[in-house]
Amino acid sequence: MTFITALIALLVERFFDWTHIRHWNWLTRYKQWMSTKIKTNSPYLSLALFVAPPAVIVALVDLILSHWLYGIPRLIFSVLVLMYCFGPDNLWAQTYLSVNDPKMEKAQQFFHFNASHDSQAAHQSFTRAIFIEAHQRVFVVVFWFIFLGPFGAVAYRLLALEQQPFAEKMKQWLDWIPARVFTFFFALGGHFIEVFSIWKKGMTKGTEATQSLIADCGIASLDVVKENKLPEDGTAEKHALALLDRTFIIGLVVLAAVVLLI
Repeated sequence: MTFITALIALLVERFFDWTHIRHWNWLTRYKQWMSTKIKTNSPYLSLALFVAPPAVIVALVDLILSHWLYGIPRLIFSVLVLMYCFGPDNLWAQTYLSVNDPKMEKAQQFFHFNASHDSQAAHQSFTRAIFIEAHQRVFVVVFWFIFLGPFGAVAYRLLALEQQPFAEKMKQWLDWIPARVFTFFFALGGHFIEVFSIWKKGMTKGTEATQSLIADCGIASLDVVKENKLPEDGTAEKHALALLDRTFIIGLVVLAAVVLLI
């Protein structure tokens, strides 16, 4: 069930852009409603009240549906929850739009980096951002879904959407293990020796090094890097997406093997 859910959700996210119906605006109203019902000055309790109720409700619905019609409603529900927790924006759609924008204005808007006057530096920043966003938008959500079901996917996305410092710290800890798995898959999908060397040096570092590890391993995996420079015609970004496709396929193969062994 978990493998089929992940496969369907990733295929839909990869080939279709339904960002326009994936809205989290209700969170603002929900947070305001919770603050009027329960008064607290504790950021920890506030975060727990923000994350726990929606995640627990989703988990209960998932449990109830598991006993209906051989689990088919549960499968549909799980796929919808997982797809809803991706993003919030579609990585592939935004990357292709950005690659076709020579001024890189869309890239800066979608991937939140400052483009330098140096074209090489701008493409380097853009390509690194693609790998980091792929992890945060897609891979880490699938990772926690595999281990915790819909509860894990919803809880992670809510933490990512919350702005308070403690939520960001929690998110960084939840990123730590998936990032090491993600970048190891880069080694399997790209230049193993070079990527594995970077991976070994960075795998034991703290949460502050996670994004650098993802970006460095991603860049090292690309075939188009020459003399530590990337092409400035969008080729690097397209190769980054191709590497991500291979990475997700590798992840699905590993998941399928684990399911069969269990």
